[in-house]
Amino acid sequence: MPLDTAYPVDRLRAMIAQGRPARVVVDAEHRSLLDTLETSVPSLAYEALATTGHEAELPEISEDDEVYLLFTSGSTGRPKGVSAPHRSLSNLVAWQNGIASTAEGARTAQYAPLSFDVSFQELYSTLAGGGTLVVVTEELRRDMPGLLRLMDRERVERVHLPYVALQQLAEASATLGLVPRSLRVLCSSGEQFRTTDEIRRFCAALGDVVLDNHYGPTETHAAAFHAMTGDPAAFPALPPVGRPIHGARLLVLDEERRPVPVGSRGEIYVGGAGLADGYAGRPDLTEERFLPAPDGGGRLYRTGDVGMVLPTAAWSAWAAPTGRSRSAATGSSPGRSNWSPLTRRRAAPTRSPTSP
Repeated sequence: MPLDTAYPVDRLRAMIAQGRPARVVVDAEHRSLLDTLETSVPSLAYEALATTGHEAELPEISEDDEVYLLFTSGSTGRPKGVSAPHRSLSNLVAWQNGIASTAEGARTAQYAPLSFDVSFQELYSTLAGGGTLVVVTEELRRDMPGLLRLMDRERVERVHLPYVALQQLAEASATLGLVPRSLRVLCSSGEQFRTTDEIRRFCAALGDVVLDNHYGPTETHAAAFHAMTGDPAAFPALPPVGRPIHGARLLVLDEERRPVPVGSRGEIYVGGAGLADGYAGRPDLTEERFLPAPDGGGRLYRTGDVGMVLPTAAWSAWAAPTGRSRSAATGSSPGRSNWSPLTRRRAAPTRSPTSP
């Protein structure tokens, strides 16, 4: 359960109370902050943990055990702790390391803050694929010229960026005339992606690049993707959400939770292996947002996103053409911009099938 030291004290206190961690690991620099929180949870000094020679036998882990607890921003209300099981992360990593943008064995920039789910995708898909992580400092996340130089110097081959950050990176690259020579995979999530002229030119300068658009809120992590390769001039201006990743299930349903016809709009529901267990300590909210599938196929998370099924030659794509007010892959809410700003609106509330 990551605790971002930049968060307000009241928010951190609420997260600890809701998450109920067994220990809080804290370094010397932030010890005074932990004291300010006045929590009864025992603490563990990072310095002591890092230097210990003690060995412990690791416990047996089930795919149903909790792998992490991540909090949505809470700017629209009380922060919600999303509890995800090991199967969610293992499914994501297995999928990521089996597609074109895997960059298996390559060097990946660890750009996302640890309080965002994309960081787990960066970390574990890279390490499980035998790759190398290049850690990006908090300062460099806001310094695009510096980030460009770092990626070029450290021979970074893959980076995950929200759309706005990728746009800023492309603009900085054009201004400086600097293109990271090893970069070949761009993954973007967090909001509706737009292929601007600057991004097209950046991709063209990179050469044989893979540009992936990922979709999925914190409650499902990445649930769908659309890969773009070849001539960047042919990349769609507004790429679709794409197709479900392996193990994921996407449905577009109407107000009665019935599948909508191809070309019609509805609300996007997500199910499958990547689904979180729910909200820690909030059974009421879990029951409201995690619903039984109408066809009996397990549970679905009601995203609140508007989407439509698009006919294609081989499969139906998934799109969110009207926008969202949640960040697609981070669970952020309006007003928070650590990972990406939000510009999209929600679907209108749907009625229960039993409502009059």
